[in-house]
Parts: sequence; structure tokens; C-alpha cells
Amino acid sequence: MMVRGDAERWRCPPRAEPGHRSPCGPAVGEVLERRDRQDSCYRRFVIASDELHLFFADPDSVSDGDVLGRCRALLSEEERVRCDRFKFARDRHQFLVSHALVRTVVARYADAEPASLRFKIGERGRPELLPGTTPRPVRFNLSHTDGLIAVGVTAEHDVGVDVERMREVNLGIADKHFAPSEVESMRALPDADQRARFFAYWTLKESYIKARGLGLALPLDGFAFDLDGGGLGFHIRDDLEDRGADWSFALLEVAPHHRAAFAVRQGSGVVCRWRVFEGAPFQTSRERRPATLAGLAVESVPGPSGEGNPGQAKSEEGSA
Repeated sequence: MMVRGDAERWRCPPRAEPGHRSPCGPAVGEVLERRDRQDSCYRRFVIASDELHLFFADPDSVSDGDVLGRCRALLSEEERVRCDRFKFARDRHQFLVSHALVRTVVARYADAEPASLRFKIGERGRPELLPGTTPRPVRFNLSHTDGLIAVGVTAEHDVGVDVERMREVNLGIADKHFAPSEVESMRALPDADQRARFFAYWTLKESYIKARGLGLALPLDGFAFDLDGGGLGFHIRDDLEDRGADWSFALLEVAPHHRAAFAVRQGSGVVCRWRVFEGAPFQTSRERRPATLAGLAVESVPGPSGEGNPGQAKSEEGSA
């Protein structure tokens, strides 16, 4: 089964000029500050059934000792034990900030306190909110790499997110594990472009595997992405028991050396509307528009009227 998207149709709207205010809200990238109450930016929000909200954070932006202490206080005892097991301080820091970000983000949508969230781990290691423990159900996925954390949130749909730092890599990995059509397409490119194509395939594949919740039980050569011609196509082998038409994908350039991808299963013919925000735990979030390199059944949408926060506020204040 093959489905294909048009890159021009799904390209992000142009970045607004500094100071420009649209009828939909504040200028893109404007920091939303409320200084009258500490952490009042962490209010409760809702998300439409056809939306995905993506939050990006730089773990290195969180260095204040008091903030790190507050992050650690949010974690469960089991999470603290896992954090402390890492040998290197940088890995402990990445774990701490990424899991605090999950809690502060998901709590906004689940209408719960971040420290109260309880998770279950699936057979293949994917965490989910424990059913019945929050006023509102939320689906989410976490990914982190050197210098970048991402959390994706949907109201009810399967979602997978992957972020990767582009680095030197053995392209022979693709020869052994990617679909033949992907290898052929990558190897046909100039040598200087093959690494970027490798990471494009890798992030897309990881996002799909994570959304399915099956890990490497899904063979990487059993499904393929087509990035030739400026669009994005998706093909999956019939024996993998899935329908390509049910999925939305996007490949993003978050920073010059970082790529991100997301996969959302909403059903055939449904367009996933997505928004992107940045901000670490206990920091105000701001909306941003990363470059869209390719997309399938997705649409980048502007913020709602008012303050431009992710969704409509349920109450004036929420815990971070």
C-alpha cells in the first residue's frame, strides 16, 4: 500500500516578521510571560481530536540548581533510581530534564498535577498514562538526543516522535536494515547528501515504530518512505497488519544539526493539524515554526486567538 503527500501543500506558513501580530494571536516566537504569579504559564489546556502538539526543549538551557531540584521533585521514586543509575552526569541531566518535561507538558492536558502522574510501561517499553488516573486521557511520546528533547501530545491517537542529532554514521547500517527502495534512493544521491537522507529515513522509521508501540519487533525493511520528488510517500508490507492511509507523518529541521519526525494514526482521510512549542520545565513556552522538510496528511496551523498558548485555557493557573 502506497500513500503520498505533497510537500508544497503541507509546507509551514512563512515565518512572521518580528513584531507582526496576526488575527490569530501574538507574533510567532513571542515569549508568553506572566510575571504576576510564579509559573502561571503552566495552565490547563485542551487539544482538539485532530491535533498534535509538539514541545521541544534544549536540556542544556536548564542549569539552575533550584530548577533542577524542582525537576527532581516531580519524578517518582522509580524514575529517580533510574536517573541515578547513569554513569555520566550529562546522561543523568538529560534523563532528569526530559522526564520533568513530560510531566509538566502532559499534566497541562490531563488536568492533573505533574508529580501525581502515574505511568504504565507497555510490553515493548512504551510509557502511557495509567488509565483512569487523570481527569482527561492523553496520549504522548518522548524522544531525546544530545542537545534536544521532544514530547508529542495527542488527545487519543497513537503518536510517535523521534529526534536525532546529525553526526557521522556508518551508512552500511542502511544497506543491512532499510528497505531496498530506500537504500537505492539514498545511494543515488551525491555522497555529501547521503548522511542527511539516512537520518531522514531513520527519524521517520523510529517515529512510526514508536507510534505502533512494537519496537524492533517491526522489521525496518518491512516499510519504506519515499522522499524523492519533494513529497513524502509511505509503503508498508501487507503482513505487518497496518494501513498506510491511516497515518500522518512530518519530517522537521528543528536546528541545523537536529532532525525530528512524528507519526500519528488518525484514520484514512484525516489530516493531522500540528503546532510546535519550545520551552524547558518551569519556563514559559513560545510557539515556533521549524522548517518542514516533508509531510504526509499533515497541516501546520496557527495558534488560537488570545494568548497563543497550546489549546484553550481551562483555568487561570496550573502547577508546573
